[in-house]
This record gives sequence, structure tokens and C-alpha cells, in this order.
Amino acid sequence: MKAPSLIRKFAVLFLLLSMALTVMNCSKKEEEPAPDPSLSTKIKATWKAKNVYDKQGSAAEVDQLPTLLILYPCVKDASFTFQDNGVLVGNFTNDCKAAVALILGGSDNFKYEIKDNKLLVTSSSNPAVSFDLSFSGSDMILGTSSTSGGVTSTRRIVFAKQ
Repeated sequence: MKAPSLIRKFAVLFLLLSMALTVMNCSKKEEEPAPDPSLSTKIKATWKAKNVYDKQGSAAEVDQLPTLLILYPCVKDASFTFQDNGVLVGNFTNDCKAAVALILGGSDNFKYEIKDNKLLVTSSSNPAVSFDLSFSGSDMILGTSSTSGGVTSTRRIVFAKQ
């Protein structure tokens, strides 16, 4: 008589454990890392280019902004305002369009979107350009990299908040 009682207790215990494990496994969801919501808030401001660093392979990183300023003096006065509605407004003269296109991949009718800590900038003249997006103090840093012929080229554009 003790054996069936013991079997019944194990059966009930097994059933309760199975139910508990099922409930625990069903309630857990795989969560993807959320994008940093503060990026969307931090970017909404007016910015001016402070540095444009380029690096080719293992060479030292070089600030190209002084060269850009010699070729395009208008760059020092160019500013970019990221608005709430996903519109990026460039404030620069017409003679500065070529320099802006070198920096951002286009020069008019900008739109932007932040996805997975990346800034996607589109213009009416070019498809989307993707930048790694980060902030350091009052600076916004956009980064890109590409590899061609086994050599990796990187560009890091630092913008100062106005």
C-alpha cells in the first residue's frame, strides 16, 4: 500500500515541476538589445564640423578639415540642424555644396533616421549613407569604414554642438 502512495506523490511532484517549467519557459522572451533612445534626443540640435579624420590602412589618422577649408572656405560656416521630423537642414552657401557632398554624401533635401546606433542620411541626389553614431561630451561623432584591395579606410567626422 505504501508503494502506490509513493508513486502517486512522485507523479504529482513530476506534474507540478513540469507545469512550473512550462510556465517559466513560456513567459521568457528573447529580447534584442534596444537601440540607445538618447541618441535620438541628443542629435536634435545644430552642429558644425570640427574635424574630419581620415585613416588609410595602418597609417596615422589625419585631420582633413584644414585641407577642406583651403579648398572650400565656406565649410567653416556650414551648419546642420537635425529636426524632430527626421529632416536634416543644411545651412550653407551654394558654392559649398561640393564640400558638403564630400562630408555627408549629398547636399540637398536631407532626411535622417537612427537605427541600431547608426545614422542613415539620405538626400535627393544620393542613396542612404550609413554612419556609426556616438557622442562624446558636446561632440557628435560620425564614423564610416570601407575596405578596398585589402586596405581599410576609415573616416571619423566630429561635429561640435552649436
